[in-house]
Amino acid sequence: MLPVLTLLLLCFTLKFISTDAMPAEVRVVIVRSQLSFCQGSCEKGWVVFEDLCYQFFPTKMSENDAEKFCVSLGGHLASVHSADGNQFVNSLIRSIDMSGPVTWLGGCACEKVGNWKWTDGSKWDYSNWNPGEPNNLYNKDRCLQTNWRVPEGWNDAECAINLPFVCVKNID
Repeated sequence: MLPVLTLLLLCFTLKFISTDAMPAEVRVVIVRSQLSFCQGSCEKGWVVFEDLCYQFFPTKMSENDAEKFCVSLGGHLASVHSADGNQFVNSLIRSIDMSGPVTWLGGCACEKVGNWKWTDGSKWDYSNWNPGEPNNLYNKDRCLQTNWRVPEGWNDAECAINLPFVCVKNID
Protein backbone atom coordinates (compact mmCIF):
# COMPACT_ATOMS: atom_id res chain seq x y z
CA MET A 1 0.00 0.00 0.00
CA LEU A 2 2.84 2.40 0.81
CA PRO A 3 4.39 2.25 -2.71
CA VAL A 4 1.00 3.12 -4.25
CA LEU A 5 0.60 6.10 -1.93
CA THR A 6 4.15 7.24 -2.75
CA LEU A 7 3.41 7.10 -6.50
CA LEU A 8 0.14 9.00 -6.04
CA LEU A 9 1.96 11.68 -4.03
CA LEU A 10 4.64 11.90 -6.74
CA CYS A 11 2.01 12.27 -9.46
CA PHE A 12 0.13 14.90 -7.46
CA THR A 13 3.35 16.87 -6.85
CA LEU A 14 4.42 16.68 -10.50
CA LYS A 15 1.05 18.03 -11.57
CA PHE A 16 1.58 21.29 -9.67
CA ILE A 17 5.27 22.11 -10.09
CA SER A 18 6.60 24.28 -12.88
CA THR A 19 9.72 23.01 -14.62
CA ASP A 20 10.40 26.13 -16.72
CA ALA A 21 13.35 27.28 -14.59
CA MET A 22 14.88 23.81 -14.25
CA PRO A 23 17.81 22.54 -16.32
CA ALA A 24 16.75 20.49 -19.36
CA GLU A 25 18.13 17.27 -17.86
CA VAL A 26 15.95 17.65 -14.76
CA ARG A 27 12.85 18.46 -16.87
CA VAL A 28 13.40 15.28 -18.91
CA VAL A 29 13.63 13.19 -15.71
CA ILE A 30 10.42 14.76 -14.41
CA VAL A 31 8.60 14.21 -17.71
CA ARG A 32 9.84 10.60 -17.79
CA SER A 33 8.52 10.22 -14.23
CA GLN A 34 5.16 11.45 -15.43
CA LEU A 35 5.34 9.01 -18.37
CA SER A 36 6.23 6.10 -16.10
CA PHE A 37 4.06 6.54 -13.04
CA CYS A 38 1.21 8.95 -13.66
CA GLN A 39 -0.87 7.08 -16.19
CA GLY A 40 -4.24 8.17 -14.81
CA SER A 41 -6.96 6.35 -16.71
CA CYS A 42 -5.66 6.57 -20.28
CA GLU A 43 -6.00 3.51 -22.47
CA LYS A 44 -2.96 1.30 -22.97
CA GLY A 45 -0.43 3.02 -25.24
CA TRP A 46 -1.60 6.51 -24.26
CA VAL A 47 0.19 8.75 -21.75
CA VAL A 48 -1.45 11.29 -19.44
CA PHE A 49 -0.29 14.90 -19.15
CA GLU A 50 -2.36 17.69 -17.61
CA ASP A 51 -5.50 15.53 -17.55
CA LEU A 52 -5.33 14.58 -21.25
CA CYS A 53 -4.11 11.42 -23.00
CA TYR A 54 -1.38 11.63 -25.67
CA GLN A 55 0.10 9.12 -28.09
CA PHE A 56 2.87 9.42 -30.68
CA PHE A 57 2.28 7.57 -33.96
CA PRO A 58 5.42 6.97 -36.03
CA THR A 59 3.35 6.11 -39.14
CA LYS A 60 3.77 8.93 -41.66
CA MET A 61 0.62 10.68 -42.90
CA SER A 62 -0.39 14.05 -44.29
CA GLU A 63 -1.64 16.51 -41.68
CA ASN A 64 -5.23 16.06 -42.87
CA ASP A 65 -5.04 12.25 -42.76
CA ALA A 66 -3.33 12.37 -39.35
CA GLU A 67 -6.11 14.61 -38.00
CA LYS A 68 -8.76 12.24 -39.39
CA PHE A 69 -6.95 9.31 -37.77
CA CYS A 70 -6.83 11.10 -34.40
CA VAL A 71 -10.54 11.95 -34.70
CA SER A 72 -11.29 8.26 -35.39
CA LEU A 73 -9.66 7.51 -32.02
CA GLY A 74 -11.78 10.14 -30.24
CA GLY A 75 -9.25 12.97 -30.28
CA HIS A 76 -7.35 15.43 -32.46
CA LEU A 77 -3.78 16.23 -33.37
CA ALA A 78 -2.07 17.53 -30.22
CA SER A 79 -2.31 21.14 -29.14
CA VAL A 80 0.41 22.70 -26.95
CA HIS A 81 -0.33 25.37 -24.36
CA SER A 82 2.91 25.88 -22.43
CA ALA A 83 6.66 25.32 -22.44
CA ASP A 84 6.06 22.31 -20.16
CA GLY A 85 3.53 20.95 -22.65
CA ASN A 86 5.98 21.41 -25.52
CA GLN A 87 8.68 19.63 -23.50
CA PHE A 88 6.26 16.81 -22.68
CA VAL A 89 5.13 16.26 -26.29
CA ASN A 90 8.70 16.22 -27.57
CA SER A 91 9.84 13.88 -24.76
CA LEU A 92 6.98 11.58 -25.73
CA ILE A 93 8.16 11.63 -29.36
CA ARG A 94 11.76 10.87 -28.31
CA SER A 95 10.58 8.06 -26.00
CA ILE A 96 9.48 6.18 -29.14
CA ASP A 97 12.02 7.56 -31.67
CA MET A 98 15.25 8.87 -30.13
CA SER A 99 16.04 10.85 -33.30
CA GLY A 100 13.22 13.28 -32.44
CA PRO A 101 11.71 13.28 -35.94
CA VAL A 102 9.86 16.20 -37.49
CA THR A 103 6.28 15.54 -36.36
CA TRP A 104 2.80 16.99 -36.95
CA LEU A 105 1.06 18.83 -34.15
CA GLY A 106 -2.49 20.18 -34.42
CA GLY A 107 -1.78 23.78 -35.41
CA CYS A 108 -3.29 25.05 -38.63
CA ALA A 109 -3.66 28.37 -40.46
CA CYS A 110 -6.30 26.72 -42.63
CA GLU A 111 -8.81 29.55 -42.85
CA LYS A 112 -6.52 32.59 -43.06
CA VAL A 113 -2.76 33.05 -43.43
CA GLY A 114 -1.25 33.94 -40.06
CA ASN A 115 -4.41 33.06 -38.11
CA TRP A 116 -3.20 29.94 -36.27
CA LYS A 117 -5.70 27.69 -34.53
CA TRP A 118 -5.63 24.29 -32.88
CA THR A 119 -7.61 21.52 -34.59
CA ASP A 120 -9.07 20.53 -31.20
CA GLY A 121 -10.67 23.98 -30.90
CA SER A 122 -8.65 25.00 -27.83
CA LYS A 123 -7.27 28.53 -27.42
CA TRP A 124 -4.01 29.41 -29.23
CA ASP A 125 -2.12 30.67 -26.18
CA TYR A 126 1.44 29.44 -26.70
CA SER A 127 3.91 29.05 -29.55
CA ASN A 128 7.52 27.98 -30.01
CA TRP A 129 8.28 29.09 -33.58
CA ASN A 130 11.83 28.80 -34.85
CA PRO A 131 13.38 32.17 -35.81
CA GLY A 132 11.80 33.44 -39.03
CA GLU A 133 8.75 31.18 -38.67
CA PRO A 134 5.97 30.99 -39.52
CA ASN A 135 6.87 32.20 -43.01
CA ASN A 136 4.15 30.64 -45.23
CA LEU A 137 6.78 29.69 -47.82
CA TYR A 138 5.35 29.78 -51.37
CA ASN A 139 1.95 30.52 -49.81
CA LYS A 140 1.61 26.78 -49.01
CA ASP A 141 2.74 26.42 -45.39
CA ARG A 142 -0.43 26.17 -43.33
CA CYS A 143 0.26 23.30 -40.87
CA LEU A 144 2.48 23.05 -37.79
CA GLN A 145 5.38 20.65 -37.33
CA THR A 146 7.72 20.33 -34.36
CA ASN A 147 11.42 19.34 -34.31
CA TRP A 148 12.14 21.13 -37.56
CA ARG A 149 15.87 22.08 -37.67
CA VAL A 150 15.84 22.77 -33.91
CA PRO A 151 14.74 20.18 -31.32
CA GLU A 152 11.28 21.20 -30.06
CA GLY A 153 11.21 24.16 -32.49
CA TRP A 154 8.13 24.81 -34.61
CA ASN A 155 7.81 25.37 -38.33
CA ASP A 156 4.90 25.99 -40.68
CA ALA A 157 4.86 23.44 -43.49
CA GLU A 158 2.85 22.24 -46.44
CA CYS A 159 0.05 20.06 -45.05
CA ALA A 160 0.46 17.34 -47.71
CA ILE A 161 3.89 16.26 -46.38
CA ASN A 162 3.81 12.80 -44.75
CA LEU A 163 5.10 12.89 -41.17
CA PRO A 164 4.60 11.05 -37.89
CA PHE A 165 2.16 12.76 -35.51
CA VAL A 166 0.90 13.10 -31.94
CA CYS A 167 -2.78 12.69 -31.01
CA VAL A 168 -4.49 13.96 -27.86
CA LYS A 169 -7.83 13.00 -26.35
CA ASN A 170 -9.73 13.29 -23.12
CA ILE A 171 -9.12 10.83 -20.30
CA ASP A 172 -11.72 8.06 -20.39
